[in-house]
Amino acid sequence: MARRSTNVNALAAFHNFVAKGDIEKVKDFVQGKDRKPGHVRIAVDMQDEDGLAAVHWAAMRGHKNVLRYLVGCSVHMMLEGGPEGNRADPTVQDKDGWSALTWAIFMVEQEPKMHGKEHASKKQLLEVINYLCQQAAVQEYIERSDRLLNKTAGEMADEISQQSDEAITAALKGRWDANKQYGAAKVKKEVQMVDEWREVQMLQKMLADTDD
Repeated sequence: MARRSTNVNALAAFHNFVAKGDIEKVKDFVQGKDRKPGHVRIAVDMQDEDGLAAVHWAAMRGHKNVLRYLVGCSVHMMLEGGPEGNRADPTVQDKDGWSALTWAIFMVEQEPKMHGKEHASKKQLLEVINYLCQQAAVQEYIERSDRLLNKTAGEMADEISQQSDEAITAALKGRWDANKQYGAAKVKKEVQMVDEWREVQMLQKMLADTDD
């Protein structure tokens, strides 16, 4: 029981440092005693009671540098003389089927409502999305529906782009450019045209029914 409590506390501390973007403390937990004598080592994909893993926290808080370290930490540890095989899976899902990508997209939608320095800016979140979508393993998950909203990451991104601009659509393709100005989504105009066409069709049907 004491060991389980220690593991839970260590995991909570690890996730807390990931959420804060404290890369040096994150490295202490990932590499353990090989980096810092006596320090506990955490499996990077270990999940809490909600199914959240370190990659989820890094994504939702917009810490691309931490995310890159977690996903590619086998390489980092080889360079730093630490143990191999403790590399994060960027596609790991929580209990609702949300991946790091889903969380980052969701936080872009929520960003205007968020206050406080702990919350990521839209730019930080787009950097995370852009990075994740450059990972081959993530590509096949873009069109998979989650169990909470029953939407795919692509559908969520399309809805956000219709409300703002095409930046998130570019990030979802791994082509987002921080120096580029993105205009309104073309999808929005197309949807509006379809809605107007449907209204015309309904009106014509009502008039036809009246004549009969």
